[in-house]
Amino acid sequence: MINLEQEDSMKKFIIMRGVPGSGKTTRAMELAGLKGRIHSADYFFAGEGGNYRFDRGHIEEAHIFCFEMVRASMEMARPLIILDSCNIQRKHFRGYLDIARQYGYVVEEVAMLPHPDPAIAAMRNVHGVSQESIERAIALWEP
Repeated sequence: MINLEQEDSMKKFIIMRGVPGSGKTTRAMELAGLKGRIHSADYFFAGEGGNYRFDRGHIEEAHIFCFEMVRASMEMARPLIILDSCNIQRKHFRGYLDIARQYGYVVEEVAMLPHPDPAIAAMRNVHGVSQESIERAIALWEP
């Protein structure tokens, strides 16, 4: 379980996991408070004024961008870094575990926010992910 009250000198890395609409970003913001730095591949698609323009053709580039932003935060020894991504399968965050260890971060995995009903998740996710896509993510989920 996450204990953010631990020794201030300990560097922490939290990996959020959950399907779109499960509340990952809301929970990440709660955990981050004033100290934490949140990174997400979604930020790659945020244009002027925060307008989100997803382009499936650039998804790999977005994940590389996110990885490099996490690495930069670790190089700066930020006290709390949060990866806000679906992380449906463990292979999706394996590289993050490696760099966290390399930079001396304690990894605290928020292992699976509960899967909401796909119809509700489709309504409440802010990026317009369809119910069908959420159902596929649940089917591919790796505990």
